[in-house]
Amino acid sequence: GLGRKTAERIVLELKDKVGVAEAWEAQTRTGELSPEATARNDALLALISLSSAALAGTPGTPAAGKAVAQPCQACHGADGNSTAPIYPRLAGQYADYLARALHEYRDGGRVNPIMAVYVEKLSDQDILDLAAYFSAMPGKLDDLHGHMEPK
Repeated sequence: GLGRKTAERIVLELKDKVGVAEAWEAQTRTGELSPEATARNDALLALISLSSAALAGTPGTPAAGKAVAQPCQACHGADGNSTAPIYPRLAGQYADYLARALHEYRDGGRVNPIMAVYVEKLSDQDILDLAAYFSAMPGKLDDLHGHMEPK
């Protein structure tokens, strides 16, 4: 499928054309536009609407995310609160942050050989579901106080 950036660019280009479509609509109301141009106007507006809806995506659901999250437990803990300092805690993180991170691992924006294996086959919906699942879990996030040795 199309990459998210490519799809967003297409929608932006289509939205730029909305001004043209609105002008066509105004001309149609005054009878100055041909039926063919009116049909193109209607098709363009429908395409913009569908493209924007597709980019918005279906929100993730924690229950569906739980079903996909089984492999995550090995490093990030059964409750999303890893006890190993080398693995981040996922529970309680913002869903949009988690989704973006997973997309970046899957698409190569973030490079981690371990994560690459787990995310390569995740669909966009799987990512949204995982993000919803971990963000809904109680987090044990804290700062570095007491975790760092003084200099």
